[in-house]
Order: sequence, then C-alpha cells, then structure tokens
Amino acid sequence: IRWLCLGIESGDLKVRLEASKGKFKDVDINYIIDMVHDADIDIMANYLVGLPGDTHESMQKTLDLSMELCTRGWNMYAAMALPGSLLYKEAVEAGHKMPDDYAGYSFHSYNTQPLPTEHLSPAEILKFRDEAWLEYHTYEPFLQKVENKHGKIARENIEEMTKVKLKRKILGD
Repeated sequence: IRWLCLGIESGDLKVRLEASKGKFKDVDINYIIDMVHDADIDIMANYLVGLPGDTHESMQKTLDLSMELCTRGWNMYAAMALPGSLLYKEAVEAGHKMPDDYAGYSFHSYNTQPLPTEHLSPAEILKFRDEAWLEYHTYEPFLQKVENKHGKIARENIEEMTKVKLKRKILGD
C-alpha cells in the first residue's frame, strides 16, 4: 500500500460528528495520520467545507488541521447536493438553489453551485475553499515534503499548478 485516502471531512468536532450522523465516533486524527506516515504510506486527506453547522471559524479550523497534518495529498471540497443523494432531496425540499446544469455539480467548474449553510452563502464557502487550496499548495512544509519524497520536478509541478486560478461564476469571474 502506497497511498491511503482518508475522509477527515472537518477540523471541527461538532461539524464532523453532525456530518457523520452518529456513524463515527471521535478519533484522534493526529495519531492515525502519524501511524500511517510511520508506515511510509502517503495520505490523500479529504476535507469538506460548507457542511451543516459550518462557519468561517469552523472552516478555518479545518484548514488549520489540514496544514498541521501536512499530508502529501490534499482535497477540499465544498459540500454539494449531488443528484440522487439524500442531501439533494433535502436541499430541493428546503428550496436551495441548485445548479442549472450538470456542470454545476462539478467541484471545479465555472458553474459550481455548493449548498449554503445556516451561516454561510455558497459564494463564501467556495471562496474559502479556493483560497484554502492555494494556501495549502504554497505551504512550504508541504512543498518540502513533496520534494523530499517525490523530487524537485513534483514540487515544481505543484508550484506551476498554483498559478492557475479557477474561474467561478458565483464569485463574479
């Protein structure tokens, strides 16, 4: 095993437990990450922002945790009500704006339309996500970790990737 994907979801315990609806108990994420790294296995850490209960502060906790864990793989998504999911059904019933077309369900598309929370608009959530992506991928400890394991070309590829800014309709691009 060379890579393990972990759904860490949120750096805020209350948001994380709400998202899992009681299916998971609280675990020491730092300990788990250390064990996996000690076994020389890379981690693709997955995070979600815009979960029920999320605020600017809880999203920042998620970013802070991700930087503390400093995994070589990193994804952060804005919570989306994907067609066919229970979240989709609930979002439609609640009257939330849904994407106009299937491209709007793509996490990285121009038309991306995440869900709001009771505290945040879809635009605020998406703006945070995109800024967090850039902050993480320009974070020197992350870049050094990538270079140490995968070489200078891998680091340079990431540095080049950070020069591309996604255009987002709801952010006025």
